[in-house]
Amino acid sequence: MARTLTASFTGLAAALALSACGSNDETSSTSEQPETSTTAIVTSATTTAMTPATTPSTTTSTTAPPTADDAIVLADFPDVDSVSGWSIQNDTVMGGVSSSRTEWVDGQLIFAGDLSLDNNGGFCSMRSPVSADFGALAAGSTALTLTATGDDQVYVVQVRTDRDLFVQRVSIAGGAEDTYVLPFADFTATDFMLDAITPLEPLDPGSILQIAVYILDKQEGPFRLAIRSFGVV
Repeated sequence: MARTLTASFTGLAAALALSACGSNDETSSTSEQPETSTTAIVTSATTTAMTPATTPSTTTSTTAPPTADDAIVLADFPDVDSVSGWSIQNDTVMGGVSSSRTEWVDGQLIFAGDLSLDNNGGFCSMRSPVSADFGALAAGSTALTLTATGDDQVYVVQVRTDRDLFVQRVSIAGGAEDTYVLPFADFTATDFMLDAITPLEPLDPGSILQIAVYILDKQEGPFRLAIRSFGVV
């Protein structure tokens, strides 16, 4: 079953400011230096913490026809090597103590860890390598698809171009795997502090260079997201 989601955005946590830039665990933006990849099977990371500035609005979802069946795959995970380019960034670079890791299990990229609000922390994130292939495959599409099994928590999906960052929240249900359809029209542009802005240009799927996933919003405790694939329709 495919789910189409719409989400309003009233300003992400300031905690995401550094990670939204596409930076590594250590420092600078992906636009300025290459990312550090995770290990092939598991990457643990001390995280980059920033304190949420505002409480974001909740995601509203509606069930839609399974149009995602014809999705063009942007990233899937057939073997251990397919997750090796995904990197972790958490709130520890700002003094937080949250932790997360990636690993490959039976054709899925697992993003799991423990979110802590201690020391003004409160976020974990993972991101793909930067690749123009995303845009080449996504050109002309209208929505991003995410096939995953979650834990009934809300995750922030981000797509990045060479000029702007765009985000959308989605609640990923536990239990059965499902495909979530996130219309590009419902992504909100943010600055590097993840406050909503007017983008330099509208989101053009053909310009996507990177995909990232965050958990924040004071969802303290363990989390686990198992991703089968990202695609576009």
